[in-house]
Amino acid sequence: GTLTGEDRDFVEFHLSDFPETDVADLVPATEICYSRATLSDLEAGTRVTIDWGLTAHLENGDVWLDDQIALVETKGPAALSRVDHTLYQLGVRPRGFSKYVTAASSLVPDIASNDVRGLQTSGIVHYRALEF
Repeated sequence: GTLTGEDRDFVEFHLSDFPETDVADLVPATEICYSRATLSDLEAGTRVTIDWGLTAHLENGDVWLDDQIALVETKGPAALSRVDHTLYQLGVRPRGFSKYVTAASSLVPDIASNDVRGLQTSGIVHYRALEF
């Protein structure tokens, strides 16, 4: 629960513009656990991560995604990958998604949910991250 060594140095460096923030005062907000598989297409420069078994422990409770839901993130250049095309054929469309926001907004009504509370899914949540 505390930052040490290279982790602390990294956070201190990136918060150096905020002298009012003492890294020693930072505490974990949540613990998010999940299993992940990563697949790569080295020729195309794309990859896909598939996360499942997501659980989150926050100070005020625990939340989890149903075992039948997988989070699929495609990563690569702006052009759609073979995985993106397959997901489109299955009727799965990309959307913004944050594991932390999903967990926190499930327990704290004042946190904006970015529409995750009303998420209807076929078992796959697809989100795209572009790399340039």
